Amino acid sequence: MTYELLVALLTLVALLIGIIKPLFDLNKNITILTESVNQLQKTLDDLQSRVGEHGAEIDKINITLENHEVRISSLEK
Repeated sequence: MTYELLVALLTLVALLIGIIKPLFDLNKNITILTESVNQLQKTLDDLQSRVGEHGAEIDKINITLENHEVRISSLEK
């Protein structure tokens, strides 16, 4: 009876280890992926703000260029 109980306990422990270890690995991988996604989101937000700033600069340059074209047209007449 003791031998059967020992085998049953060892089987149960092996089964629990077989289930728990992949769960811990999965949790670890989910945590790593979450941090990676958060970092990517921060980078994307930074890039979008930079693109917006550059767009505003381009608009200012276009307005200046249009003003120069109007002046040149006036001088050519």
